[in-house]
Amino acid sequence: MAGYNTDYAGALDAITSVIGAERVDLQGITAAVLGAGGVARAVVGGLCDVGAKVTIYNRTVEKARRLAEEFGCKYASLKELRSLEARLVVNATSMGMHPNVDESVLAAEQIRPGMIVMDTVYNPMETKLLRLAREAGAQVVDGVSMFINQAAVQFELFTQRPAPKGVMRDIVEQHLL
Repeated sequence: MAGYNTDYAGALDAITSVIGAERVDLQGITAAVLGAGGVARAVVGGLCDVGAKVTIYNRTVEKARRLAEEFGCKYASLKELRSLEARLVVNATSMGMHPNVDESVLAAEQIRPGMIVMDTVYNPMETKLLRLAREAGAQVVDGVSMFINQAAVQFELFTQRPAPKGVMRDIVEQHLL
């Protein structure tokens, strides 16, 4: 018997497909992961495995510290986001999720052109964070992409056949609209 973390693959594949890169190209990228829960653990694990320079920001600093120690990365309080210098920012909190669609973990002035902003929230498909990032000229990675990619990995592990990602995305989008 074997276990797999499909969130890890889903997140990395979503990021690399949007920026037109391979996982190895994330080596050395400065990354801020916002949150320290389950999805954050998967994202941090993936980013650390490819050699990204990760800082975990969380409301509860002790939780961020424990996760950072597990993966050998940095940590800080969400309050320290004012001085955010990361190239890649991943929201792994529930902030902005339906029904709280008017919330964003970052303010518009914290987002710069050239940044890559990923939101793991997929309902709504375009969160306020992603809207602010798009308006600021950042590349955006939506939570639906991560969701589809991790589901595709599950499908392929179970069936040993290529996943119909286009069909999967169509079905998800129909149900989230």
